[in-house]
Amino acid sequence: DMAGAIEAWKRAVELKPRFGYPLYYLGLTCLALGNKPEALDYFLRYKEVTYRTLSPAEKAKLDRLIESCRN
Repeated sequence: DMAGAIEAWKRAVELKPRFGYPLYYLGLTCLALGNKPEALDYFLRYKEVTYRTLSPAEKAKLDRLIESCRN
């Protein structure tokens, strides 16, 4: 259930604000639900904490997700 997933990921972010995976999955979930502004916020936060550790392919994918939220 999407609502339960969102609450679980948000709780994880509350506990560890700089842990990237919950931010990424919150972004994906919000995007799937059509909430682009919230998805963008989570993707940008994810980028802030993990971008330097991502592979070039992962960076490109994240950049595409961010751009899709802006359109």
